[in-house]
Amino acid sequence: MNTKQTIANSLIELMFTKHLDKIYVIDIANKANITRQTFYRHYKDKYDVINWYYDQNIESLFECTNSVQGIRDNLIKKYDFYKERMAFFRHAYRCNSQNSLTDHEYKRIYTSLSAKIQAKTGIRESSQSQELIYALSFFIHGLLHLTIDWLYASCPISSEEFADIIIDLMPIEVKNHLK
Repeated sequence: MNTKQTIANSLIELMFTKHLDKIYVIDIANKANITRQTFYRHYKDKYDVINWYYDQNIESLFECTNSVQGIRDNLIKKYDFYKERMAFFRHAYRCNSQNSLTDHEYKRIYTSLSAKIQAKTGIRESSQSQELIYALSFFIHGLLHLTIDWLYASCPISSEEFADIIIDLMPIEVKNHLK
């Protein structure tokens, strides 16, 4: 196992017993049996560890499809993954400081959807209409906050049902550009 993964695993283990706000870099380093300097060679801060973990496990799902149906299928995979690691993601989303998972995921999803729209329509992100930009932003903010609410409520509906709701809530401006 590489050092980045060891550090991530150490943070995840700590999050089962402590709130993220109460976990310090020295705690993570001690758990991983490394020095603080080694930690900082690999990550900027504890939030960077969470974002790396997200990128390693979730981001790849959304790179392989350009259709609404494909996005739905990948949301199901994402939500199943979240359910398996519910405690981790609940803690990770609870923090809203700079470099938070919510901000990181927003940027990733926005970039990904803009790229999909460009691939389908040829319209570059810099040339997208203001209406489409606002629709994307509105949708992604809603998607993230509904996901957080779903996690905090212990996933009261299945991943499939939840993904269907998210897709149904996708603005028509976005759907039309992904057809």
